[in-house]
Amino acid sequence: MKHRNWFWGLFFLLAAVFVLASPFGIFSTIGPMTVLATVLLAALAVESGANRNYFGLFLSLALIYAVNQQPLHLFHISFWLLVLAAVFAAIGCGMLFPHPYKSPPCGWQGAGGGPGFPGPGQTRDDNNNPAASVSFGSACRYLHGDCLRSARFSVAFGRLDVFFDQAKLSPDGADVFISCSFSGMELYVPKEWRVVDDLRMSGGTVEDPVRPAPPAPDAPRLTLSGNVSFGKVALHYI
Repeated sequence: MKHRNWFWGLFFLLAAVFVLASPFGIFSTIGPMTVLATVLLAALAVESGANRNYFGLFLSLALIYAVNQQPLHLFHISFWLLVLAAVFAAIGCGMLFPHPYKSPPCGWQGAGGGPGFPGPGQTRDDNNNPAASVSFGSACRYLHGDCLRSARFSVAFGRLDVFFDQAKLSPDGADVFISCSFSGMELYVPKEWRVVDDLRMSGGTVEDPVRPAPPAPDAPRLTLSGNVSFGKVALHYI
């Protein structure tokens, strides 16, 4: 977190210099709103690239091109073609360069012998380290592990519902890695569990409703990490 604060502090200092210098250079024809949008989108692109969030990276670059192509007299490309190209590029990079992930204690590995998500539309049936991947469709996953340690769920242009109510967490809790892009993911969690939200959002949202009674300090812990890009992850306590 400390290194991240240093990075963003330096980034916005450089952004301030860029904004002040823009009227005197090549960017003199760009309005202040375009400059502001470019800076914010560049920040999103840098953060997305650092986290291998390919949807956030390529869509940010596409939007930067779109907002600057008229003021800078760039080659005209339709907005929707830019978005479509960004989506295809993100899908391709996601398949070629999956997000690195530390293997869980049981030694679960993804398809091909290395750590990663299973292929689109596939699941892993290890009860205590399950995984599922959905693309352009919808699916439900009911977990039944008696010592759930970790899980990996990926959904792109679809919907995935995951039910935790029939599972038991390991004494050390469980870590769930999520990749949700242009999709919806619904998580049904026992109301007695503690949920730690470490998700990163790029144009996405996480809905975590307030519970009438907070969980006990020693309640089982479920940690959520990963990326939500132009999608929504919703928690339901049951």
